[in-house]
Amino acid sequence: MGKPHKYAWNGVDIETSLSIEQVANMAQRAAQESTGDLLKGKQRVVTTRSGDRQIEFRINDYLISFSKLMVFFLDFEERPGATFASTRIEWYLTNQQTVGGFIPVSTKRMVAHHTYLQFARNLGNQVQAADPSARVRLREGTEGTDSGTPAAGNETSPSPSPTQAAVPPPPPPPPAAENHRAPEPPRPPAYSPSIQAAVALPSMPPETVPPAPAALLGMVTGVPGYTRSPEPPATGSPAPSGTARQGPIGPQVHPDDEDVEATRRAGIGSSVPWAMELPDGRTIEIRETTVVGRNPSPPADAPGAVAVSLADHTKSVSKTHAMVQARDGLVWITDLHSTNGTVLTNPAGESLATHAGNPTPAGEGWQIAFGDFSVKLRGS
Repeated sequence: MGKPHKYAWNGVDIETSLSIEQVANMAQRAAQESTGDLLKGKQRVVTTRSGDRQIEFRINDYLISFSKLMVFFLDFEERPGATFASTRIEWYLTNQQTVGGFIPVSTKRMVAHHTYLQFARNLGNQVQAADPSARVRLREGTEGTDSGTPAAGNETSPSPSPTQAAVPPPPPPPPAAENHRAPEPPRPPAYSPSIQAAVALPSMPPETVPPAPAALLGMVTGVPGYTRSPEPPATGSPAPSGTARQGPIGPQVHPDDEDVEATRRAGIGSSVPWAMELPDGRTIEIRETTVVGRNPSPPADAPGAVAVSLADHTKSVSKTHAMVQARDGLVWITDLHSTNGTVLTNPAGESLATHAGNPTPAGEGWQIAFGDFSVKLRGS
């Protein structure tokens, strides 16, 4: 097998006071927000496996769900007072422009690289919005530029010349695709307290890696399962001093927009009217916190929840099975320690078993299986 692609070590490293469950929830949302672009390709990021210390993601073609383009992992490590998370590419597909099907006329391109970095940026932005003291470092560009020492065997520089930038490439012929399993690339120590002291990598030019869409930046309004104490009214006193942190990834908020707190709170709640479509064709609107089951009762932490009974004659649904909430433009499902669990299936056919007590997001067209009783999410 040939040498790894020059971008095979790209990713994001995070150190935060948030829990693994909270970062995992943000990763699921980042996966939904990261869909590539029209220029380099629309794609989907889906979860294939998850555990206590690792989530496996797969990037598929947007229309052909079984067309696998990349596999990457989000690894976790928990220490007293801190959670460390880091992404790494496991497998990827490359293509190359050729003449006659065998004469290469360009360097090899990692097909889903732009969507992978979009996921890394979205996850980093969400963590920093929820935990301002978090340390987030984006690994992009070619390997070795982090320390200022060029890596041996690197291919061409990621910065195109002015001539190359001015002349668009000719329409590519059908690419010759190759798949690769990325060996563990050499990189800085993954979970080091000195991660913030490392020199940040230079951002790649827009022609190579497009920035995350502006509409997705700053969307995080809270962390599922994470409760902050009420903030005191602003008194004009300076913010408490703390450890300096790296600035947020991607485009910054406009300097004139100083009312950050008002902007954050404006996104709370969901403006999308959601509904669950039952097997018999009936629908249940989700406008406020709802608890479902054969004979549900609101949990102690949501005494005002609306109770909705599901007519499950097989009795695979627990009496109080799950809680359903609409917020931040998504539907969040929390399994309430049911007997048979709750499974989410996205439109691409990928399934994810939720963890009890851990809110998990779902969107338009997703199937929710409460035991053997399946409903479909609809947004109108």
